[in-house]
Amino acid sequence: MLRDAGALAPLAVALVAAPTAGAVVLAATTEQWLPVFRPGGVVAVVAFLALTIPLCGLSLVPTHAAAGVAGFAFGRVLGPMTALAGISGAAALGFVVLRRAAGDRLTRVTAARPRVRAVHRALLAQSPGRTATLVLLLRLAPALPFAGTNLLVAAAGVPLRTFLVGSVLGLAPRVAGVAFAGAMVGELDLAAVHAEPWWIAVGLAATVVLLFVIGRVGRRALDRVLEGGGGAGAAPQRSS
Repeated sequence: MLRDAGALAPLAVALVAAPTAGAVVLAATTEQWLPVFRPGGVVAVVAFLALTIPLCGLSLVPTHAAAGVAGFAFGRVLGPMTALAGISGAAALGFVVLRRAAGDRLTRVTAARPRVRAVHRALLAQSPGRTATLVLLLRLAPALPFAGTNLLVAAAGVPLRTFLVGSVLGLAPRVAGVAFAGAMVGELDLAAVHAEPWWIAVGLAATVVLLFVIGRVGRRALDRVLEGGGGAGAAPQRSS
């Protein structure tokens, strides 16, 4: 696909490589930045949002890492809410930036990729409600990474409001699950874990299983949508 992408190839490589590099940097510098968030409070939440939106929106940090940090720093209730706010803002920023960067060049790239072409044409063919549902399913599946979905939907010309509705609803289950797992780690009593380590392992395993199930359900629903009317050969539908 990169060979066919032409001018989009460097952008595609950056979208894939940068979050991985960002995760490595985060892990190596945890002692420097984590204390900024750990006390919690309004200032810490604002600082988290101010950093998460540009870093995740520009694909410099993976969204799962941001969600885990939010849960770890802000707990089981505020953590998922803060993570979803930050990652949703990052999705909006990425959408706007990638729309300007990609222009209409993605249309030529998708011609050689039947599944991507099917999603692209489905996004163009549906009413706003159905388009938002398709974005939701792309987020749940996940058929594409975070930035890849931003790029595909932005290049299809989907309105920002429709994109945001689908993204927030589709991101919520995964973001909440990862943030909740981060909150569990943040609440660890190391002495208690040493005495009974099984309970935290069970909790984290349950989170992984939940995310897997969400992904399977989303992928199957997405396949049904594409095969049932939003696929490559689907005709545009008019909203009533």
